[in-house]
Amino acid sequence: MAEMNFGVFQKGDIVSAFCEEYQTKLDATIVEFRQQNQQAYVHFIKQDKRLDRWMDVGTLERSMDSISNPTDERVLTRNQRKQIEGSDEEDSVPNDCRQFEKIHKEVTKIRNVDQITIGSFTIRTWYFSPYPHPYHNMDHLYICEQCFHYFGTQQELLAHQSESRELCPPGREIYREGNVSIFELKGWRQKVSCQCLCLLSKLFLDHKTLFYDVEGFIFYVLCECDQNGAHIAAYFSRELNSADGNILACITTLPPYQKKGYGRLLISLSYEIAKRLRRSGGPERPLSDLGKIAFHSYWRDTLLDLLNNRSAEIATLDDLVTLTAIDKNDIIDTLKEFNYITKVKGEYELNFNKENTSAISSQYDVSKARKRIDPSLLIWLPGDDDRN
Repeated sequence: MAEMNFGVFQKGDIVSAFCEEYQTKLDATIVEFRQQNQQAYVHFIKQDKRLDRWMDVGTLERSMDSISNPTDERVLTRNQRKQIEGSDEEDSVPNDCRQFEKIHKEVTKIRNVDQITIGSFTIRTWYFSPYPHPYHNMDHLYICEQCFHYFGTQQELLAHQSESRELCPPGREIYREGNVSIFELKGWRQKVSCQCLCLLSKLFLDHKTLFYDVEGFIFYVLCECDQNGAHIAAYFSRELNSADGNILACITTLPPYQKKGYGRLLISLSYEIAKRLRRSGGPERPLSDLGKIAFHSYWRDTLLDLLNNRSAEIATLDDLVTLTAIDKNDIIDTLKEFNYITKVKGEYELNFNKENTSAISSQYDVSKARKRIDPSLLIWLPGDDDRN
């Protein structure tokens, strides 16, 4: 067994590092060094990459696990690596997808932009985003709230804002309720702004690959509005011709605006548009961890509310699909949680009890006011997809 040098850290070493989000020390792997090895980029083991960060080497300690079992992680066996990373799915992935994932992980393993300033917020980013040279490795970028263009200095951003005098995104306003407005941008019409929006979104999404090929997509940007204009809070994109029947391709809520219900509002919008198009579908997979929580919550609340309050209209799963535009498979998976699905001769059938549904709805507080699109305020018709 190779002798470990406990005085010097190397790439691949397992260390104990303080995680700000959890306010405790966690085991982490050293990914890279910079500043003459004075700073190390660490990945907290079995944690999401959004927690990764550069840390002063002097703050790191040798992990007690690695001291008691000093096996260099760089020479771990395949099974040991799986155990550390918590993944056992690799063998089921096709070779071409596996190769893509390998390249993706290598390219994106280090977050290239550490923070952004957008509007009145300076935000620590979560993931790698492929901003072009020379912006791709700047620690701090400045983003225009209206057109999403990026700048290397605050002075450049202020000069841009002074010249453009933009007060809202360059699209059509399709929804307004209180201080919230939603603007529709078309990838083939507002191409540069949509590309910049994708780059901004990628800072907070790990597994999305849409950056520059935006012409087949429509973007819906949710803004909080005040006397100074519209301030982007969240957005989602929709593919015009999705081979998989997806009604939503990508959704992001910027960190300062999270826990305000804006993700739920945009999910509601995606399904309202699907209803008007007389389609059903779901989000593009894979979903992020936050995306899984948001969609499952929306499906659960929507379905329980319908079964509780409009049960006379519902006899089959297809009735639920028609009323909600939710994909039948997502409905089945959600209702299995409450044993409302029965399999008869290989086919799933709806089987629920109204009294039990009322109790479950109360348990999840489905009646609680949560943000949803008011269809009467949505200025959008199916023919709008064909408009320039």
